[in-house]
Amino acid sequence: MAGRIGVKKEDVFLACEELMRSGQYVTIANVRSELGTGSYGTLAPLVSEWKKNSEIQVAQEQSIPAIPVDLMDLGQKFISDIWTLASSESNKKLDELNEKHKSELEKISIELKTKDLDLHQAIEDIKALELENESLNKSFESLKTNINQKEGEIKLLKEQLEKKESEVSNLLERAVRAEKDSEFLKRK
Repeated sequence: MAGRIGVKKEDVFLACEELMRSGQYVTIANVRSELGTGSYGTLAPLVSEWKKNSEIQVAQEQSIPAIPVDLMDLGQKFISDIWTLASSESNKKLDELNEKHKSELEKISIELKTKDLDLHQAIEDIKALELENESLNKSFESLKTNINQKEGEIKLLKEQLEKKESEVSNLLERAVRAEKDSEFLKRK
């Protein structure tokens, strides 16, 4: 792949290798800095190509022999056994937790129903008390009206009593005078 004029593929690859030897990261910005030139658009595909070639080379140098089939089979069986055991244990634990939560949910459901019944009873009690209170208020108002009426009657009776007392007092005074007059006339 050819880059821009002035930047050659070999120069980019040499810059990448120099960065690797010096322990720096191979980035487009570092390659550009190493070369002192080159646009990102030109350098990006060349740096990517170098990285790909470098990975292939490293993989070839570090080539690891294939795992023997017997060992692979034993490993797969071991993993399968562990997975089966772990799945079984987790399913058992999950079943235990489900039973525990189901039991707790039933208890909470019963409590909720009990509280709901208590709430409905309390609402009915409140309604009954409100009706009783309303009835008592009416009775109180009636008694209050009755008391006011009786107080008016008492006031009127007191006024009448005062008049009668005044009349009785006048009559007594007249009677006393008449008696005095009568005694006076008898003496004469």
